[in-house]
Amino acid sequence: MTRVRLPWMLRYVCVLLAVLPHSSAARSGPASGKELNFLVYASGDTGEVVRLTPGRGGVWTRAVIDRGIRPVAVDYDPVEQRVYWSDVENRCIKRVFLNGTGSEVFMTRFMGTVDGLSVDVANRRLYFSNMNSVRAGTWISSWQRIEMVDLDRRNRKRVIETDLDKPRAVVVHRG
Repeated sequence: MTRVRLPWMLRYVCVLLAVLPHSSAARSGPASGKELNFLVYASGDTGEVVRLTPGRGGVWTRAVIDRGIRPVAVDYDPVEQRVYWSDVENRCIKRVFLNGTGSEVFMTRFMGTVDGLSVDVANRRLYFSNMNSVRAGTWISSWQRIEMVDLDRRNRKRVIETDLDKPRAVVVHRG
């Protein structure tokens, strides 16, 4: 772990983003009862998935919790304390516990570029964008869709697969 000082504006934005809850589980924290206060991001340039935890005086503790070739999309499941993230170079979705243990490939089959994903905490599902183009000579095949799968890897379904043009970010909102 390293300690980093962020510019004042970035500190404000990061703290604001870090404390936005997904659900009541995120507001109250895991079984330990501690309030969750952190930011997770994927760095496609370094291949790192990073957790930042705020400290005193605007100093953040930085911990690399997983690595890939080109991680892009990232989201957090407060129920299991797992981070889900996509590696667009390896064409897969991975998951790892927030403390950096238990890294595993979550899904690789029929994966293209996943630029966005979102955990549906209440229904225990992962929604993600999925697009690909295959060229063989003059023949081109492509797909662009939003899919979902249960967090136990069952029931993968195409949610939207028509009238999409390069889907990127995906957000699940329960009203």
